[in-house]
Amino acid sequence: RDPQDLVGHYNVFEKRFYEGEFLKALYRARTPRWNDAIHIVVLDEMNLSHPEQYFSGLLSALERNPEDRYLGLMSHALERAPALFHEGSKLSIPTNVWFVGTANHDETTKDFADKIYDRVHVMELPHRPEPFTVDTRSPRPPVSFKALDAAFERAFTQHSPVAKRAIDFLERELRKPLARNFEIG
Repeated sequence: RDPQDLVGHYNVFEKRFYEGEFLKALYRARTPRWNDAIHIVVLDEMNLSHPEQYFSGLLSALERNPEDRYLGLMSHALERAPALFHEGSKLSIPTNVWFVGTANHDETTKDFADKIYDRVHVMELPHRPEPFTVDTRSPRPPVSFKALDAAFERAFTQHSPVAKRAIDFLERELRKPLARNFEIG
């Protein structure tokens, strides 16, 4: 229901931070052993509570440039903060961590606020998916984060002129009709 449920909390009486599994995963992704691996954090049924409340700090941080993405954990710095904490009270959100959430829409769930839709990619899955056969070949070795990031960078460089033309078309031809007729920005 609130950020403490996700990351944990600092107990001022014991002078100890009680971290949640989510925070441990973010920290672990920054360590030398795991910083070239891709980490996917799955928030299952994330709309049983309001994500704009418990996920607000992360949403704000994820809007910033990667080098400025810090999750504030406490209002003051710890004297003996863990090595990867920034300024003794913040943890940077590494680029090798991706967040995926599932959401059901029924009488037991909360609707997403508009500000959530502005910051995420939504993919609706069919109620009755088509059956398919699973490829039984042996699995490939894992792809490093650096290799995947380099592939994304190459794709961006190679395809950015086409993407720019598409964005220009949307701006020139669709922005005003969408705003006027459907109130879509």
